[in-house]
Amino acid sequence: MDWLQPPFRQGFTRARGTATQIVCTGKTITDALANGNSVSMISTDLSKAFDSINHKALIKKLQDKDVPTNITKIIENYLADTQLKGRFRTTETEEKPILHGMLQGSILGPLAFNLYVHDI
Repeated sequence: MDWLQPPFRQGFTRARGTATQIVCTGKTITDALANGNSVSMISTDLSKAFDSINHKALIKKLQDKDVPTNITKIIENYLADTQLKGRFRTTETEEKPILHGMLQGSILGPLAFNLYVHDI
């Protein structure tokens, strides 16, 4: 199940991050050029990445990948019935369902994001 955390991905892994990704990318480019190959690169800014996860689409992808039903159900229940309510000074909004996104700082967030985007 390498698609859960591909070996080339540096984020969300202990002792890895932006700096190690830059070093790995630099080495790959340097090695390619040293071997006489040309290099092309596409870079994507994934700001607000966790906010883009559509709950229904994530569950569908899990089902399509034959993730065990009990694991899929745990994630589905984790995302189900989450509500958002805002407040500014003394004014509160009514609760609204959250249909996209993962809780920031959650342990499940990075894994869910990897599962969600792995087929891009």
